[in-house]
Amino acid sequence: MHLDTSIRSNPQADALLQKERALHDVLRDCGSVVIGFSGGVDSAYLAKAALDALGPECVLAVTGRSASYPEVQHEMALEVARSIGLPHLEIETRELEDPNYAANPTDRCYYCKKELYGQLADIADARNATVIDGSNADDLDDHRPGMTAARERGVRSPLQEAGLSKDDIRSLSRLADLPTWDLPASPCLASRVAYGIEVTPRRLRQIEEAESRLRELRGWRELRVRYHGGLVRLEVAPDDLTSLVDGALRARVVGALEEAGFSSGCVDLAGYRRGALNEKAVSAPRPVAGSATEGAAARLARIGVEAVVETAGRAKDVALIRVDEPFAGELLGRRREKAVEAVRAAGFRSGRLASATLRLRSSDESCGSSWRSTRARKSEPGSTLQRVRSGGPATRFAGCRPATSTLRSSSWAMCQKSRFRRCRPPLMRRPLASNRST
Repeated sequence: MHLDTSIRSNPQADALLQKERALHDVLRDCGSVVIGFSGGVDSAYLAKAALDALGPECVLAVTGRSASYPEVQHEMALEVARSIGLPHLEIETRELEDPNYAANPTDRCYYCKKELYGQLADIADARNATVIDGSNADDLDDHRPGMTAARERGVRSPLQEAGLSKDDIRSLSRLADLPTWDLPASPCLASRVAYGIEVTPRRLRQIEEAESRLRELRGWRELRVRYHGGLVRLEVAPDDLTSLVDGALRARVVGALEEAGFSSGCVDLAGYRRGALNEKAVSAPRPVAGSATEGAAARLARIGVEAVVETAGRAKDVALIRVDEPFAGELLGRRREKAVEAVRAAGFRSGRLASATLRLRSSDESCGSSWRSTRARKSEPGSTLQRVRSGGPATRFAGCRPATSTLRSSSWAMCQKSRFRRCRPPLMRRPLASNRST
């Protein structure tokens, strides 16, 4: 691939051309190559560059298939291979059978790449070829345990060696008319499972189904459904969080999560950011004092948001913010940034929103709603559920008799009678007798 002569006078284009030449030199030095090919931005461009530098007879792209590989990515890999005439082979990888991988430690990617590169090395040996991957220069600044497996197997990273960043690769891919040039990042599905929680095929299928359904709803460019055991966390780009101010869309989001098999969820108020799963992996957890929840609630009250704040996450350093439905739009809209500042100032690493905490019910239960804060909830069946308003008296909400198998629903939850349907938000009642003036 060569840059068009009409843009060669541009200094930025000249720099890209120099990096492209350096990349072709690296590829020629490799001779025949076997490429770890996922069909993403990096590996697609690397495959095209290898074809240009070496010719198809010296190039073989290999895609490892497993439950952690998204189907949408597989379809893109096939499309790219067809469009550029890329020799392509698919193999089955068995990283999920490795207990070290399934246990989901912070270096999980090492065990995945170890499995993949082991198979690629066997293929390369038979062809007298070099295994190469799509790691780029930006990856050197991220938590990438898979790079250790690459070094152990002698895998080369031509994009890194040529100093190509992700932005460089997108620009060169666009000039090469690759359909991947503007694709969002698409790491494996296991990257959505919080470290320490077992990776299973069923959980990966649930995550993939949830993300697929959510993309059909809105077409969010950046989207992740993060699995945290009893809770899933939805991440969309910060600029897209305002779309969730729409109550009707939030209801459809809940429905999509329910249909994928999830029962409890929240929205990350900081929005999607690259490497969010690794934020704790590369630094020690921040200790959160027991009074931090009250401090966060007080700070939220000062910006006009009434909320109950609970701790979440394995390190208890995440603020789970529970609010009535009217405040959900406020937190996802004009008060979002102030809310994130408030919980961080109270000592939390991040904040997540769970609005109108309604509950899933079996078909023989009456439908209703209630706050589910641990401090405010009483354990006796049929007891009145309460919460404490910041700066105000305790108030009573319409309650329901708890069931032994009750599950918390997703944000803006659904109630089930014979089929799922929306519940009304909790109605504020008059102050409790103990708080009325006598």
